[in-house]
Amino acid sequence: MKIKYFLLFILTITQLGCNTDDSIIFSESNFVGEWLLISAVTNRAVDYDFDGDSAFDILEDDNCFNIELLLNEDRTFKEVKIDRDFDNDITLCLSSVIEGNWTLGEKKEKILFEFTDSNGDVINTEYPFSILGENSFIIKKEFIDNSGSFEAALRFSRIFTN
Repeated sequence: MKIKYFLLFILTITQLGCNTDDSIIFSESNFVGEWLLISAVTNRAVDYDFDGDSAFDILEDDNCFNIELLLNEDRTFKEVKIDRDFDNDITLCLSSVIEGNWTLGEKKEKILFEFTDSNGDVINTEYPFSILGENSFIIKKEFIDNSGSFEAALRFSRIFTN
């Protein structure tokens, strides 16, 4: 178990040292495609599933949490998120789907999502991001666990289909 945390620590340090490669010519078309969440490294140990055990990666702490993201060329998106729902002391893994529009911020430092929620309200969210090459990017997002709010670096990897 200690080896697992040590490797996670080394991976985190390695990623913090990486900057966007200026040699990559970046445009919105780089984001078009299917993406899968492969890690959600946090800025502190979290107990996201409220079971008493903590980790520095939401995916290690909670085997229920995951996100698939489809970013289309016409700037529409579909997010399929699997997350825990606590209902009368029963824990369920539920899937939710959000569809809307996406774009990059003016300075290409943030990705913006616009969608209509179940109440009919238009929701606009924006997340800072960094590029890790052609097939991976990180979005920074705030979450909440039983100790309060925390930030996670959600790393997405491109899904390749044959």
